[in-house]
Amino acid sequence: MKMILKAYFLILGMALLASGCSTKESKTDILVELGNDPEKVKLYREDMQNLVKDIEQNQPNYKHLPLKEKADFDWFYIETYAVWEKRVTKEQFIQNGLQRYPSYKESLEYLADRLTK
Repeated sequence: MKMILKAYFLILGMALLASGCSTKESKTDILVELGNDPEKVKLYREDMQNLVKDIEQNQPNYKHLPLKEKADFDWFYIETYAVWEKRVTKEQFIQNGLQRYPSYKESLEYLADRLTK
């Protein structure tokens, strides 16, 4: 079970990095495409990398959102960036997430708490 969990986190981390959650600039970054400041996006990506590491090391029961398609990842980055930048409240973020992922309340609450520190 631990091997499967570690493999899952490794895949998740690689998916996050491949989907624009790295410190390297990406010409296809949805957040930059939407007109966000590239320097702020870079800081957001660094925070997201740290969040992935924290989940991997300290949150063995964390239930990952089922991000499978590009649209899922785009939604995830847009929503997490909005709460990270305090454009939406934690409560708004959680409500938006529950509309898409109704059985992931604890995960959304955890993300909201971590991204607003």
